[in-house]
Amino acid sequence: MEKKIQQLKNDLVEKIREYSLSQQQQWQRVPYLALMADGRSGFNGNYSRAYHQGYWALESSCKSGYYNVYVDLDNGNLVDAHHAASSIDLFDVDIPKESKSVPANEDEIITLDLDNLDARSLVRMLQQQAQEPYPSYYKAEEQEAWRRKTLQELDLKPIYTRR
Repeated sequence: MEKKIQQLKNDLVEKIREYSLSQQQQWQRVPYLALMADGRSGFNGNYSRAYHQGYWALESSCKSGYYNVYVDLDNGNLVDAHHAASSIDLFDVDIPKESKSVPANEDEIITLDLDNLDARSLVRMLQQQAQEPYPSYYKAEEQEAWRRKTLQELDLKPIYTRR
């Protein structure tokens, strides 16, 4: 019986991985949209991670204040957040050229909330946020100048590919 349960777990983990991978085209839209949405009512670390590093942290993988699983926004792979974070400059300015991602741990994947893996919903939310007006305490011109500069510095396109 234990062997059968382990096989079911392995099968479920594989299906969850496949589900994320099947949404590659949606995941690739996230970095650009995250930049368009960021800075509208503050700045979001997950948005910044998306457009600077190409990873989306999954809320349901957060334990003791640390994320355990990221989605690689280039391809939809579920990766080990600790390994990905260790290969990224802490100041969000350097994307490693030769880093290889490590698949996320099966025990972490099995506990994910599947709503966190709905890339289409995430894209819709980011599109809506990107259309929101700036609050009065922000200068729209400064925010737009920052956004243009960041787009240029990162050479960010509407469809993300890791360089």
